[in-house]
Amino acid sequence: MRNEEECQLRFNAIDLLILMCSKAPRTAAQVGGFKQLIESVIDPSLDGYRYDRISHALMLLINDPRIRIFFRPVVDLNRIFSLFTRPDGVNKDPHSALLEKIQQQMKLAHNAIVNMMRSWQGVIYLTSSPLGLKSLVEALNQPIREYKKIAIMDIFIEIFNVPIFIGGSDATSSSGGYMLTGGNGKSDNLLNNYVALLLQAFYFSGAYDALTRLGTTTEEGSHLNI
Repeated sequence: MRNEEECQLRFNAIDLLILMCSKAPRTAAQVGGFKQLIESVIDPSLDGYRYDRISHALMLLINDPRIRIFFRPVVDLNRIFSLFTRPDGVNKDPHSALLEKIQQQMKLAHNAIVNMMRSWQGVIYLTSSPLGLKSLVEALNQPIREYKKIAIMDIFIEIFNVPIFIGGSDATSSSGGYMLTGGNGKSDNLLNNYVALLLQAFYFSGAYDALTRLGTTTEEGSHLNI
């Protein structure tokens, strides 16, 4: 019972922290509220809390120019991306207990990055930051563990794992809920526009060159070639 009460108190504290960051951003910045919010999104001990609520809140905070000035995006968000991008060599994996903790945090960071990239402002913001999407792309050709490279590829795959409906097709089809009717009677699809934005974001971040180098330099038999 005590553990349940403690968990509920922590969950309530996160909700209050999100509220403080949105209503009193100056105070939140002074007491490290934004930093703590980012730490929370990759904290495995908060199991049971809706982590996506935190990542969505972060994007809303960043999207508000009145709040964004108190946010240190290049510094603070790097805590999420550094789990994948920190150079650590390729010769020896960490011991099992540490590796398990790292992989738990990476799974949470994976979900946070995908959730942020699911929003228009998230795509634009994480693409414009040198420590955002670009850092993940560049890490593919850096001396990091193979399991990190696989985790990065999994992030990219899930980012693009969205339903696609070709614009201009029959708007009465089952995917018509995604459609916006244009003035010429044809239908333009927001999801198509979103995927086009993703492709531009990955191109801007150097993904095509990085993936080409990865594919041509990876040893045969590696899990990256599967």
